[in-house]
Amino acid sequence: MTVVVVSTRYDRATRTTHQWAKNFVVALNQIGFHAVTLYASGVNAVSLQQSLCGADVLVFFGHGEPDRLIGQRSRLWIGSGPTLVDVSTVNLLSNVKVYAVCCQASLQLGKAYAAVAPAGAFLGYEAPFGLSYPNAALFEREVIFGGLDFVYGKNPPSSVASNLRQRWKRLSDQFLNGKLQNSHDHFLAGYAAATNALFVALTP
Repeated sequence: MTVVVVSTRYDRATRTTHQWAKNFVVALNQIGFHAVTLYASGVNAVSLQQSLCGADVLVFFGHGEPDRLIGQRSRLWIGSGPTLVDVSTVNLLSNVKVYAVCCQASLQLGKAYAAVAPAGAFLGYEAPFGLSYPNAALFEREVIFGGLDFVYGKNPPSSVASNLRQRWKRLSDQFLNGKLQNSHDHFLAGYAAATNALFVALTP
């Protein structure tokens, strides 16, 4: 199985998730999966199209909007960033499963994906992805667990999504009522994890 791991890196959020992507690739290699990586300046629509040829899974770390995944933004770019793939080019994803670690992309892009890949799976979020920077390692743990569960394929995508929701709920409870309630930023961390749990979305 070939997994394409895409990670932008140009602001605080993507610098954080870029490190997650690198750690995810290490974990993939340890369990015997072949990873093709597109990082930072290499993340654009052309390189994505080329990398997806013959691939089985796309894992994206970066920024998203309801209708698109956002590519690498240059210092001179005005706006939220260039489009990597959107509802008009979603056919690029029709032969791969997608795990999207970003904001909101499941809202429209996930639904457009379902129309072109009814036998596939697009697992992402329908709201802004919640993250507590002081507790980033704990959020990374859940993201990587979900990604490995998704890629490994032992569980059906519906179970992967359910497992991910439960893990986010558990993390939220730990921050708000459990062993992590004395952590720095615990209230906002608990709220962020709870939001992630609520808005995990799988299509089709």
